[in-house]
Amino acid sequence: MQGSSSVYVVTPPNLNEDVVVQSQSTEKEINGKIGKLRNIFEPSCRWTLAIVGFLGFVWVYALRINFSMGIVCMTIDPVSTADNGSKNETISTDDGRFNVSQSNMACNEDIWDSNNLNTSRHGEFHWSKQTQGQLLSSVFFGYILTQIPGGYMAQKYGGKRVFGAGMLFATIATLLTPISARTNIILLYACRVVIGIGLGVTFPAMHTLWAFWAPIMERSKLMTFCYAGTTIGNIASLALSGLLCNVNIDNGWPMIYYFFGGMTALWFLLWTFLVYDNPKTHPRITEEERLFIEQYHAMSSAGFMAGKSKFPFKSIAKSRPVWAIIIAQSCNSWTSYTLGTSMPLYMEEVLRFDVHINGFLSALPYLCMFFTAVGSGFLADKLRERSILTTTATRKLFQTLGFLIPTAFLLVVSQLGCEHRYVVAGCMTLAIMTTGLNRPGFGINHVDLTPRYAGVLMGITNTIATITGMVAPNVVGLLTVNGSREEWQVVFYLCAAVSVLGSIVYGLWASGEEQPWGFGIVTDPNARRGSQLSAYSPTLDRQMHRHSLYPAS
Repeated sequence: MQGSSSVYVVTPPNLNEDVVVQSQSTEKEINGKIGKLRNIFEPSCRWTLAIVGFLGFVWVYALRINFSMGIVCMTIDPVSTADNGSKNETISTDDGRFNVSQSNMACNEDIWDSNNLNTSRHGEFHWSKQTQGQLLSSVFFGYILTQIPGGYMAQKYGGKRVFGAGMLFATIATLLTPISARTNIILLYACRVVIGIGLGVTFPAMHTLWAFWAPIMERSKLMTFCYAGTTIGNIASLALSGLLCNVNIDNGWPMIYYFFGGMTALWFLLWTFLVYDNPKTHPRITEEERLFIEQYHAMSSAGFMAGKSKFPFKSIAKSRPVWAIIIAQSCNSWTSYTLGTSMPLYMEEVLRFDVHINGFLSALPYLCMFFTAVGSGFLADKLRERSILTTTATRKLFQTLGFLIPTAFLLVVSQLGCEHRYVVAGCMTLAIMTTGLNRPGFGINHVDLTPRYAGVLMGITNTIATITGMVAPNVVGLLTVNGSREEWQVVFYLCAAVSVLGSIVYGLWASGEEQPWGFGIVTDPNARRGSQLSAYSPTLDRQMHRHSLYPAS
């Protein structure tokens, strides 16, 4: 209690200074034994979680993105089937007649010479651009429903169960996609929504797991490596889908869904036998690693281990750092979902690449982004460990770079057409690659603010951000009715404006310190209205160094 306010703070005994002093000899002994654990090539349970989680997010994004490439193979002549008609011009050649958008007339010779009219594609469905946009975005209707419940369920039942169950539902719906599409489009919509429902719990559940497993000075590298699986998922989905849709089995495109559904089912076995909710329940963890992680929690996450407390909705709603995450995540979602779901169509409609090259070029940027994301995570932790930058400054730096550098490349892309298509493809690659710089930014910032409620907070911010994922493909469909370069320019201008907005807001409001509302606080009913006291001082980075929890680099 402090002053006249009747506020009680849940402060576990192991936060007391005398306990810290008594444990210093134990800390030195632990530090001497765990030096090898800092090498990612040494076996450790937290890196096992990172690797299996990485593979999990490969299939999370593969299941979510494969329809973006699949729909190109499933539809018949998507350029000319818009509801209100395309303004195409028919031109004659010795080889026949072709319908080509006016804006692409300069590239007609290239189209004929390289046979880039996709005549080998065996589409089955006459879907308009609006219908395609609705199908692409329908997954987000399910995805948005389970974000917050996923965080609550992970906190109550454990992240392992929730993540695994969600992936199992999404796998079954993916395997049923071909038969649903051929039976009735309503069934296809239903499958897409179920996939979204299953995948919606994955990020909140994984954030809950990392709140238990990630030492504070290893958060950036562990979590960015784990979530970098999303980039490989994009690569696998875009590159392999282009090959699978040309397999001479069942018209090709169903193989996309059978392959990725089957691979996810195999991954589910790894998840079941190798992952555990926390170090205490893991049967194969070494004593050194368990003590190391538990000592981290005793030093910096007392509130997480405290007793029950009410979820601080009001404090979260008033928190500028939370709103910084929400706005940055929403802006990032707009750009990433626009590029992720619509890039194959852009490659086909404007750059006139055939489906084989389309799949490769759509996947290449994500291969580059993988190395950017993982490298930025290691660099971010190194800057923090050596006290070059605080956690707050580190998060802001990488997030700003991850917004502004891609924006510059997208503006270049918007000024070029298919006559410079390889230059455009290069700039698109650099734009998507450099978005990986934001991985040590908002994406893991939830655990900085509150390890205790990280999963639920991720559910809240991702729910709001997912709205952009639902809107973006539909907006692209409305803006690119004719598939012209001028229409796609507007799409890129929007992405640039949204990214600049996100950079400004995050730079002003973001924080890397644990927030007072993020700890277990019990308030006396007779206390003054609105009185509050932090359970722990938000100076965690400096305390970690002062108590020498980590060996010198």
